[in-house]
Amino acid sequence: MDVEGRSSRALREAVMELPYRSISVKLVCERAGLARKTFYRRFNGKSDVLFLIFDTEIVQPELELCRLLTFGKMNSHAPLMERHMFGAVAQDGAFYRALVSTSEGADAFFQVARRAFADFNAEMLREAGFDGTPGRADLVADYFAGAKALFMQKWVSEGFAVSADDVADLYSRMALPFWRELV
Repeated sequence: MDVEGRSSRALREAVMELPYRSISVKLVCERAGLARKTFYRRFNGKSDVLFLIFDTEIVQPELELCRLLTFGKMNSHAPLMERHMFGAVAQDGAFYRALVSTSEGADAFFQVARRAFADFNAEMLREAGFDGTPGRADLVADYFAGAKALFMQKWVSEGFAVSADDVADLYSRMALPFWRELV
C-alpha cells in the first residue's frame, strides 16, 4: 500500500478510537508504518489526509461522472449526483459520526468538505462556461461549497436523522434553482 493509502487507513482507524484533536501526525505515521519525513513529502498535516479521504471517496466519483456528461445532461442528473454524494457519506457513517463528535473534528470535517466542494463547484462553473468578473466564480463556488459542507456536517452530527436521499433532495431543491440561473 502506498503512502496515501497507509495514511488514510491509519487516520480512519484513529478517528474511530480517539477524538480528532488527540490524533497527531506522529500517531498516524506510527500506525501507517511511515517515517514522518515520508509523510510530510506528501501531506502538510492530518487535515490533508482527511481531505484525501473525503475527496477520493465522496467528491471524485461524482466529478468523474460529470466529466463524461455534457453540462446539459449533468444539470439534469444533479439531483441523482447529490443523492450519491450524501449516500456515500451515510454509507461510511460510523467514520463521519466519530469525526464530527468533537468540535475540532466537526470543524475539520467542515473545512475539508468545503474545500473539496469548492474545487468541484469551480470545475462545474468552468465546464458550464460561467463568465463572471474576475473572482466571481470563486465566490460562487465557495458560497455553495460552504453551504453544502455545513448542511452535510449538521446532518452527520445529528446522526443521519433524515435519509440520505431525503437530505440530498432537500439540498437539491434549495441549491439547484440558483445554479441553473447562474449558468
